[in-house]
Amino acid sequence: MLSRKKVGKAGLPFHDVREDQIKTRWTESEAATIKSVAGAMSSNPAVETNTAAIRGFLAMFAESPDMLTHVHRELIAAGLPIPDWLPPLPERAPR
Repeated sequence: MLSRKKVGKAGLPFHDVREDQIKTRWTESEAATIKSVAGAMSSNPAVETNTAAIRGFLAMFAESPDMLTHVHRELIAAGLPIPDWLPPLPERAPR
């Protein structure tokens, strides 16, 4: 059954698009909000949730460059690639 499940416009198998899942839980009104936004945008609730999460992380990194540094170090230590949407580390100011 999973081999027949397709995602995305090109119908790529899930494992070719994403390698991991994080389950989130929402109140009924939060879920209705997400579904309403997705419906208004002719999109998918999961796609809009991912977009909102990434935007939230970007805002957090803008407010806390130390957190951005922490995430970069964790990814490098784990041997994982830096996501395209993750900002680069700020360059150090010359002394």
